[in-house]
Amino acid sequence: MSTDTAQGISDTPYAKRTRELIKLITQLRGVGAQADVDLPRIAVIGNQSAGKSSLVEALSGITVPRSSGTCTRCPMECRLTQAPGEPWKCQVSLRSEYSDETGKRLPEIREKKFGPLITDPSLLEDTLRRAQLAILNPTVDHGKFVDFDVSRIGTDPPLGSPKQLQFSKNVVCLDLSGPEVTDLSFIDLPGIISNVAHGEDRGNIELVRNLVMEHIQGNCLILLTLTMRDDIENQSAGFLAKQVDPKGRRTIGVLTKPDTLQPGEEQMWLNVLEGRRHPLFHGYYMTKQPGTKELTEKLTWEEARAREK
Repeated sequence: MSTDTAQGISDTPYAKRTRELIKLITQLRGVGAQADVDLPRIAVIGNQSAGKSSLVEALSGITVPRSSGTCTRCPMECRLTQAPGEPWKCQVSLRSEYSDETGKRLPEIREKKFGPLITDPSLLEDTLRRAQLAILNPTVDHGKFVDFDVSRIGTDPPLGSPKQLQFSKNVVCLDLSGPEVTDLSFIDLPGIISNVAHGEDRGNIELVRNLVMEHIQGNCLILLTLTMRDDIENQSAGFLAKQVDPKGRRTIGVLTKPDTLQPGEEQMWLNVLEGRRHPLFHGYYMTKQPGTKELTEKLTWEEARAREK
């Protein structure tokens, strides 16, 4: 889409109204209204290593932190606003909604800015790493993580933290705007896991499932990420989506990693795409995102989109 076309669409009454509604919902969520009102939202879910991070990058145009195993350890809320004629910018914030000790919702929701406004997209990935680290170490002043050396992540609990959490229900928030950004708001949830690393609490399996279930209940459009490397029946994310949306009326399926299909497996997924197996009201979309080798090349968003073709 050309810049002129994008600007034309962004100036329509519908687009302006959409921006106003997204802003209102963001403000309500930021003060804890979700506890009393079932605010509309889009949640991105999927099993661990299903290609969910690549999908989030394609939707938002940003680069999210990656590592071996689980990448996302807490929810990440992306609030995107198209701003024709203005430079790209992003403000990261942290929203504390729950007590990490009891798991109960806090009486007062707090959302605070984390670090300065970012105007260089290449700086965002490390800022997100630091923000997630701050969420996972709630006993340490969040401000101390703003300039934390990311090369030390993965070692002992940082900055004197008595213990680093493995997952948290509290949220890293991104307010991102620019001329090529789409008006959209969604929340990326940790990948559903079926096992844990040595030394980690097996209770995390249930913790993540409960976290996902809590977000996809009610007034939620579910963006269900399914890898074509594994049979659909083996993917817990699909099972959870069906539990809360048995008729498939508010679930959109996104099939990833089609290049990993083996000869003879095509018909199984054709049956899914054509609605003969696991039908969804909004259907399925198939997407090819950068593979492991391509990720090491640090592709730009534009390069990744070109290779999709």
